[in-house]
Amino acid sequence: DERALAIASGLADGVSVEEIHRLTNIDLWFLYRLQNIMQMRNKISNIGDLEKLSRNDFLRFKELGFSDEQLSKVLDNASIAVRKCRIDLGIVPCVKQIDTVAAEFP
Repeated sequence: DERALAIASGLADGVSVEEIHRLTNIDLWFLYRLQNIMQMRNKISNIGDLEKLSRNDFLRFKELGFSDEQLSKVLDNASIAVRKCRIDLGIVPCVKQIDTVAAEFP
């Protein structure tokens, strides 16, 4: 769906979340989340260098769902370099306990 790309483009061009909501009737909660992602992408772009990323920034980007590949494109680095930096900073995926029978039993 190209609507998400059009929304991202509108946000990048300075269109307000409220205006996009008025035009599309998309839930404000969702639009504010997209705006947050766009702002973080801009923050990554402004940092501009993988070596300048702090551990806290890197962790925040990963928490928001940015993949190593996405970070590499914004920072103009190889994804393997981003992966190595992430691992060097001690940011590795982990799986916590998953309740596979949630709400099946009273």
